[in-house]
Amino acid sequence: MPLAEKKITAEQYFEMVAETNELTELIDGEIVALAAPNEKHFDICFSMCSKLSEFIHKNSGECKSFMVPFDVV
Repeated sequence: MPLAEKKITAEQYFEMVAETNELTELIDGEIVALAAPNEKHFDICFSMCSKLSEFIHKNSGECKSFMVPFDVV
């Protein structure tokens, strides 16, 4: 469900969300409200992130895995 009537840029979005703690996403120039994840979602995310981090470490990878929330541009 879009929260604004006109499309905005990523720069405008980041200026707006810096002032709030609401869970939102920018999709095709529209701000979309997100529901809070439930406990099962967090269990799955934690498990995946842990396994990915372990794989990266064992294979001398130079990248990192992050838990949400984390801005990706």
